[in-house]
Amino acid sequence: MAYDPADLRLPPWLTSALDAIVRLRIPLGSGWHLGVTRPGAIFAATMVGVTAAAAYSGNNLLYLCAGMLLSMGVLALVSGFLVLRSIPDVSACMPDVSISGCVHVLRRELQVRTWFPADVHGRWESEGHAVDFRLRCSDKTFLQGRLPVPRRGLMRFTKLFVSTEAPLGLWHLQRRVENMEWTWAAVPASAALPVNPETSLPDGGEWHDLRSYVRGDAPNRIHWRKSVDPSASGWLVKRFSGREAAEADNLLRVDLRVSSDQAFEHLLAQVAGWMRLHPAGQLVLGRNRFKLADAKERLQAWRSLAAATPGSSPAAGSGGVWLGVGNGHGD
Repeated sequence: MAYDPADLRLPPWLTSALDAIVRLRIPLGSGWHLGVTRPGAIFAATMVGVTAAAAYSGNNLLYLCAGMLLSMGVLALVSGFLVLRSIPDVSACMPDVSISGCVHVLRRELQVRTWFPADVHGRWESEGHAVDFRLRCSDKTFLQGRLPVPRRGLMRFTKLFVSTEAPLGLWHLQRRVENMEWTWAAVPASAALPVNPETSLPDGGEWHDLRSYVRGDAPNRIHWRKSVDPSASGWLVKRFSGREAAEADNLLRVDLRVSSDQAFEHLLAQVAGWMRLHPAGQLVLGRNRFKLADAKERLQAWRSLAAATPGSSPAAGSGGVWLGVGNGHGD
């Protein structure tokens, strides 16, 4: 018959005392804290009882049992210290960019080996955010976790706590890892740009036909002579084709002058979709310009997108695809 822990029928005061003991964390200095588990509390009480009985009776066998229990406890404690001291730099393995509202599944193999299997719990903390993960150490060490991605934003985690109860489950050791930081950009999911995004090219390019002016077109694309023709229904804009149009489509200029939060988030989702479709393009986000072909600038572009707020200035530069809503206007 299976064993049921409820058959012990422990008195409520004893279970309450065990819970209070388990919650205790003794600071050891340098970011280390020591606590006990329930088995550890029972183990420590047993060791104290056997030692007291040996001292009272002078029985050598009891002294031997007390010494064995003490050796097991000390060895488990030292082993836990060694495991937490061997934690690698996990910040390099954490995701840099994730889509907000999703769950990022983390599974990475690390080139770290331990003397024995161990399960290490990690927790990144910042103001208002906390992210948990696990390190499963054996012949191979795996970094695992399911990270719920919060709403759009740029999070900087400066506190990393690791803890373990390995190898015997007696002691709860916790360590704060110094000099380890992680920056996580939660960016919006992709949204499609307008069906016919308008491009603006410098004067002198080869154009093949005209179309009606729409808000956001650059003045240098307006065909002024045709526009003032009495037969024209309004301003006419040159349309380009070929290599110059392709180069223009590879540049996105985003006007962040938006008054509505919903419209602003949709605008950023359109920018995210364009960035994923043009990994070698150039992005002008407000007054900042990024070359997406460069890995560092691309990461900085994602972080800027995650941290973006409505601006008061038009998009910098000229040419390319202009994107804006609300109170935005083309140059």
